[in-house]
Amino acid sequence: MKTFLLKARHFFRLCATLLLVVVVNTKFCLAVPASDELQTLTVAFLYNFLKLSEWPTKAALTEFTVCVGQASDFGSTLETSISGKQIQDKPLKVKHLLPGDDASVCQLVFISSEEKPINREKWLKDIDNKPILSVSDSSDFLDHGGMIMLVNDGSHLQFEVNLVQAEQQGINMSSQILQIARNVRGK
Repeated sequence: MKTFLLKARHFFRLCATLLLVVVVNTKFCLAVPASDELQTLTVAFLYNFLKLSEWPTKAALTEFTVCVGQASDFGSTLETSISGKQIQDKPLKVKHLLPGDDASVCQLVFISSEEKPINREKWLKDIDNKPILSVSDSSDFLDHGGMIMLVNDGSHLQFEVNLVQAEQQGINMSSQILQIARNVRGK
């Protein structure tokens, strides 16, 4: 009987340990792909925003620079994903913005919601009245002068557009962008 109880106790400990391992690994594995998938979708959105927007001819671009702040690890995903791609027969490059950097060297600035407000304000001021597309996943971005706000509702990644801001800065957005936007201000 004593041997049976020892074997049963050992069996239950083994089952509890295995259950714990499965739960922890499942939670970890489900969380990582969701984040990676969101980053991949964000990169696809940014690439298509660049592809479906027009800059004034006076801009005379030799390359398209996508700038991203250092607040998240998104920059490395962006760099890996767009490396070697072109927009309007011009190469794409990624620049990592540091606090104090001038964002006016970019054609698209992505400002993460994780970015410090002081950096967001400075970079938006740098690009004010310049033909530079501004995108963020911050919920109040359009109210602060941004052009495109990404919206993650938990199951879908969508976006809203501030058309007035884009037009004031000389960016012409394709009707394709405007048709699939969740909301367009100034339409």
